[in-house]
Amino acid sequence: MKKAIKKAVAGIAAATMVMTMTVPTMAANQVVAAFIHAGTSEAKTVEQGSNVTAPAVPEVAGYTFCGYDKSLKNLQVNTVFNAVYVPTAVGDTVIAATKASLPTPAVTATTVADPNAATTATATTDAATQQLLQILAAQAASAQQTAQTALTQQNTETPTATTGPALTAPVSAAVYSVAGVPSWVVGLEGVSASGAATAYNYLKNTKGLDDATIQANWASFMHHYAEYGTQGW
Repeated sequence: MKKAIKKAVAGIAAATMVMTMTVPTMAANQVVAAFIHAGTSEAKTVEQGSNVTAPAVPEVAGYTFCGYDKSLKNLQVNTVFNAVYVPTAVGDTVIAATKASLPTPAVTATTVADPNAATTATATTDAATQQLLQILAAQAASAQQTAQTALTQQNTETPTATTGPALTAPVSAAVYSVAGVPSWVVGLEGVSASGAATAYNYLKNTKGLDDATIQANWASFMHHYAEYGTQGW
């Protein structure tokens, strides 16, 4: 791979022309950045220690622009930047490896990333991230509020009995006023209807059991009542 890259880079001279250029006038705290391309050249002055934005390079038939041989950041001295071209025929693997090896790799066929845009791009990304976090936080707060509201409603609703096949809702007072006892209070194991009513009233009024508990255990209560009446409860 290294031999292929060296051979490819060796062909740069065939596509690169170092031309005489006019060096711009510069102040004491400025440096010159000279860009050498295939058939073109350009020079600019920048403040010492700052980044320099590279110009776009010309496309060269049969060659791929891979980037510049030096970093565009923190220029301290006058610097010559050579555009690196390799023959396109060397293949994508060599081209990608060449780009990765350069201090300033190409991002398109003619340009490299602008180092002066890095701060702005980061700030924009941070702002977008913060906005996303705010949206997620608002959604989480809304979900929490919805769950809390549902829980509050559940705690204030009248619970319904779920034990026993015949009781799916609280028995209304009308049942007691009409029949005296709920409809599921029937005599079992030889206990008469009046005996079943007596057992129910004892369990309900004397022992303080709720209807759901009484109904769930009604067969056992009737078995006990048939043997012992209300004794032992």
